[in-house]
Amino acid sequence: MNLNRLILILTCITFFTVISDAQSYANMQHDVKVVDSKAVVTATIYAEKNLGKRLGVNAYSLLTEGWAEVLIGPYYKINDAITFGVQIGMETAGTNLRYGASVTYFGIKASCLIFLEKGQGANNYFYSAAYNYQPKKLIYGILAQRTYGVGPTIGYPIKDITIKFAPLYDFEVKKFQPTLFLKWVL
Repeated sequence: MNLNRLILILTCITFFTVISDAQSYANMQHDVKVVDSKAVVTATIYAEKNLGKRLGVNAYSLLTEGWAEVLIGPYYKINDAITFGVQIGMETAGTNLRYGASVTYFGIKASCLIFLEKGQGANNYFYSAAYNYQPKKLIYGILAQRTYGVGPTIGYPIKDITIKFAPLYDFEVKKFQPTLFLKWVL
């Protein structure tokens, strides 16, 4: 069995296990970024399941052109707003493991997510830091994410779907990469 198929199977098992309970949360996001006048599509699934008042398990998977990953691990809730997590998983670039760590804050009008990943090799890493503020209907924020860039975000929620635009600049490749995100709660 190849690693792509294994990642797909693990993602499906994790996804259906997590959403089978009322004390769970799952979302899916598709995004399209423009790189050298070409649209690059990425799909992600994030799911979490409470295993008690403070403990739980979360899973994250990503699929894009020629590359995929899945990570899973425990998290600990410091309080109702702040969560720390660690993850371990695999990627399609060989049989190497990936390691992750996350910190999240979810307040009434603001949220912050910091996610770090490391694979094998000096340049095999990923980071994502996002801050969002929603005073009324529009969601304002800032995003710094490897392979996407750094910049402001603006979004608009419609029921369980959020449409967000981010004019990002990637300092590694020195290119402007405008990105459209479509995220929905499952």
